Amino acid sequence: MLLAYDMEDLPDTFEKIPRPRKQQQHLTHYPLDELFSGARMADKLTLAEGRIVEVFTTATEIRRGRSYPTRGYIGAIGKTQKELVAHVITNSRRFVTVSELSKSVPYQQLKIVARRAEKDLVSAKVAQLVQKNDVWFNEYATGIWEIRPSLIDKYELDRELVRLIRKTDQQIRREHLHGDYPLRVVH
Repeated sequence: MLLAYDMEDLPDTFEKIPRPRKQQQHLTHYPLDELFSGARMADKLTLAEGRIVEVFTTATEIRRGRSYPTRGYIGAIGKTQKELVAHVITNSRRFVTVSELSKSVPYQQLKIVARRAEKDLVSAKVAQLVQKNDVWFNEYATGIWEIRPSLIDKYELDRELVRLIRKTDQQIRREHLHGDYPLRVVH
């Protein structure tokens, strides 16, 4: 089916129509200081480090059609810290929940703010680990991210601490759902 247009009605040049910018981008970025107190920030950074080490310990590579654990390195991602952060975020569980964010965040934006806070925490911890040379990009070994084995050993020894932090997170969420008071234990 052919449509006939009058050539005189069409403009000589087609200009690109500007699209309106998304207004949510600047509204959903809150500094981490506003979202978490000092002690909670330290706990969240510990959880972020645990997620990073967990991704390194559970990473696999495929050789001759089989999947093998790498235990200490991640291949097939780019050499920037931003790409490592994206890999950690997509391959780990969530550790910032909507219920633990401050009351000043609008309800409609809670999930977006939680994911952005999680990304900021992981990127801050990756930058700190790279600065201390606990995590580095090895260009000579076909471009892989490596982690210091002592950090993996420390993570495995400190699993109890991470478990207690998670338990505290669960308790805070439960208190938030049932009011801002501790739950009573009835025997």
